[in-house]
Amino acid sequence: MNSPSSPQTLPPEPSPQAGLAPAEGLSMVWHSRFGAMRIEVIHGQPHVNGQRIEPLLRPTVPQEAP
Repeated sequence: MNSPSSPQTLPPEPSPQAGLAPAEGLSMVWHSRFGAMRIEVIHGQPHVNGQRIEPLLRPTVPQEAP
């Protein structure tokens, strides 16, 4: 184990959930140490405690070649 080792950096793998569409009408309550919060999807838009939120990553739609 005296030989020098070179650091290797692997590229990040794409998230398997990135391509999933939100389920319509899905609603669940998440209990955390800060209290309960209701997470739901209404008309394809995410809501937390009844307020619409902006997703961190926006889905990309591939454009067709003209």
